[in-house]
Amino acid sequence: MEVRLGLSPAPSGAGEVTGFEMRARRVADGDTTEVRRELERVYQIADDYLLEIASLTGGVLHRADRIEDLPSALARIAAELRQQYMLGYYPVKDDEPGERAITVTVSRPGVTIRARRSYTAPARR
Repeated sequence: MEVRLGLSPAPSGAGEVTGFEMRARRVADGDTTEVRRELERVYQIADDYLLEIASLTGGVLHRADRIEDLPSALARIAAELRQQYMLGYYPVKDDEPGERAITVTVSRPGVTIRARRSYTAPARR
């Protein structure tokens, strides 16, 4: 099956063809190299963003790059949720707004701790 984009040539005197039109014509002619490169760049940005969110919140990124990977990723998430504890904390002195470091330790061997590194105390009203 052939797919062609409906791009007509620029009318005479209309000026140069835009970058988008040139790329669209290359794709229509079967040259998808640039499109693949741009998709890889955009996916890398999204990947970096998700990793940063996971890191800042004490979480883990479970990949499902293909639809076939989704069941195993969801199973890992479900297993992890069944083994989590949630801790709460109220600071003794909460006068000053700003960032506070968080350190979580346990005495039990073999336990993996994932926690945020800090939180921001709001200004009191």
